[in-house]
Amino acid sequence: MPEPAPNPDVRSFEQLRDALLARIPVHAPEWADHDVSDPGVTLLELFAFLAENLSYLEEESSDRAPETLAAVRERLEGRLEYVEAEAQRVRSALARIEAVSPRGS
Repeated sequence: MPEPAPNPDVRSFEQLRDALLARIPVHAPEWADHDVSDPGVTLLELFAFLAENLSYLEEESSDRAPETLAAVRERLEGRLEYVEAEAQRVRSALARIEAVSPRGS
């Protein structure tokens, strides 16, 4: 069976980031610092990351039957519960560290 042709609409993180950075002089010519330490560049990289992941999920979901809204909600709620549990573990660990470490040091 032949391998399917790649979707030209799906771009990598690097391609998306570079495209966004190239648009800075057009939309914000006063923005001079395009270094990775700049918070605006960090946000652009976040958007590129999210766009890459969304395009991957869209491509992946086209290979299977569409999910119902209830199924998507259930899956996302499960992930949210996991994130909340991890956040609670981190808070507990930080509280223990704070209780052990002396103040002012």
